[in-house]
Amino acid sequence: MSALVTKSQTHRALNQLTALIVGAKFARETKSYENDPRERLNHCYKAIMKEQEEALGDHRRMGQVSRKADAMRSLLTLARLAEEVEWE
Repeated sequence: MSALVTKSQTHRALNQLTALIVGAKFARETKSYENDPRERLNHCYKAIMKEQEEALGDHRRMGQVSRKADAMRSLLTLARLAEEVEWE
């Protein structure tokens, strides 16, 4: 596996991880942004923030949503890094 990673591979990886974290519903709702992972992640993050508001008072669900939000912030960091790369 010595070949350089491509922009397309990076977008695909970010999209796959996003779908795993947010679930099928949010993934389908943001499919139109699959060529712009950072924008997709931003939309998913906003949806997770709404989900967090709805989970208030449910400690188990709040924990799940909090972990989901943390993972999304990590993916946003990776998406920003991917934008900084000068792709060949």
